Amino acid sequence: MMKMAAVAAGIRGSIDLTLGEPDISAPPEICEALYEAAKGGATHYAPGMRLTGLRSAISEYWMRRYDLIYGIDEIFVTTGGSQPSFLALQAWVPGHT
Repeated sequence: MMKMAAVAAGIRGSIDLTLGEPDISAPPEICEALYEAAKGGATHYAPGMRLTGLRSAISEYWMRRYDLIYGIDEIFVTTGGSQPSFLALQAWVPGHT
């Protein structure tokens, strides 16, 4: 993997998506909210389809920002990029559902 990343780094216009590491620090209010959530037991990945409040907020955002209508049953929340990438590729490959 490191060899491939080194080769890609030499390609003009390539984008490094290997780590997904943010280039900014989290605001203090986010850190405090995370701390309080962890103290309350929220220390595991949540199943994406059970986060109805978040999915509803995403639906409202897309409507407000882009005038697009997506119901919460059309929105799936993941903890990273691998799962949605895999699901998208599965949808495009014939014979996979």
